Amino acid sequence: MNAQRTADKLYKHLARLVQAVHLYPAGSDRQLKSANLFLEEFRELGAPFRVTLLGKDAVVEDRLLAEPTPVERALTLALRRAEWEGTRIEQGIGAEALVEMAEKLVARKTPYQQGKGWEACHLTLETAKKHDLPVANAAVGYLKLLAQSRDSIGAMARGNAEGYINARELVAGLADNMTRGGDLLSPIRNLRHFDEYTFTHALNVSVITMAVLKALGVGEPLCGDMALGALCHDVGKETVPKEILNKPGRLDDTEKAIMDRHPLEGAKILTNLSSDMSPFVPVIAYQHHFRVDLSGYPQALPGQKAHPASELVSIVDTFDALRTVRPYREAFTSENSFSIVLNEARRGKLNRKLVSPLAGVLGVVRIGVQVRLTDNSTASVVAGNREDALLPVLRLADGEYLDLAQTSGISIAGILEAKEEKPGTGE
Repeated sequence: MNAQRTADKLYKHLARLVQAVHLYPAGSDRQLKSANLFLEEFRELGAPFRVTLLGKDAVVEDRLLAEPTPVERALTLALRRAEWEGTRIEQGIGAEALVEMAEKLVARKTPYQQGKGWEACHLTLETAKKHDLPVANAAVGYLKLLAQSRDSIGAMARGNAEGYINARELVAGLADNMTRGGDLLSPIRNLRHFDEYTFTHALNVSVITMAVLKALGVGEPLCGDMALGALCHDVGKETVPKEILNKPGRLDDTEKAIMDRHPLEGAKILTNLSSDMSPFVPVIAYQHHFRVDLSGYPQALPGQKAHPASELVSIVDTFDALRTVRPYREAFTSENSFSIVLNEARRGKLNRKLVSPLAGVLGVVRIGVQVRLTDNSTASVVAGNREDALLPVLRLADGEYLDLAQTSGISIAGILEAKEEKPGTGE
């Protein structure tokens, strides 16, 4: 039997078990019977069973649950109320443990929850150091989003319009999570060693872009269109041979010319996918390596400038690429990565007005952080600035205070690395 069909049936059996826990007393035969029906089907799957919430919907394994029945909708609602955004059931689980899981779900026991053969969590890293998840420091739910990102980008690169539809669903789910206060940035701050870089990077750039847009007060549907463009910005890399994409050393001129075509190829792919696609999406793909001073690639035409949406994605793209491990180098720290982005803005390469809200979203200029100033002195942040994160109040080495919002001729040149690791950040 097809694995996805088996997974869909498992979701239905799980829904009926949760229904039985609602309706019948603890230890009743009806509960155990429902659990055993799940387990009989579960053996057919031969692998762990995963469910992830995506907005108001459930993703069963790698696919959005289509046309759920009333009992399946009830299970999805129960998962949302308990905030079980990522749920994983292992092969070998027993009926009693499965019933226990259903009881905790019905009782709305919030994550992190774990039993013998199962676990449930938020889309965060709060449990990553204690439990053996599929990839070190990655939440179950975040990996499911990565899988959907991977599938969507791959389908779009093949000219399949369904990939675009799936990408829109993914962005809608991300927007819903952020609207409800979900923290999707925690895995992104920490997940540096995942081997499917292109897909991880695409999701990271989309989530961070959306967070910055929301901080700027950009509403829907504009925010969704820009975040979708961010998710699709590197789709053209699917046309680049893997030996070039993952080359451990510097590209030669021929290889670089091939790599530099990926924005153009991405824009062509996206333009041909769907007639109702926002024009932001292919524009961002084409312009995400443009620079404010008209350097970058592809070569800008006379008078041509990058759209502000492309400028933002360019900034986030640069930051995330720096703080992620690549075949030819180790990852930079978040502090060093942001410092490089800030320096590029000071050189006129990136839009400084958009770098500031990124600093606010990332929290890199926070109270207690040490910064390097443009006069090569160092200082510590003693008070933030809600209007501009890069203009805080500082305490200088001589004990004097400096309000950058009231000072001209001096600014932050970089963020110094913390001397001690902050527990739980993974930095």
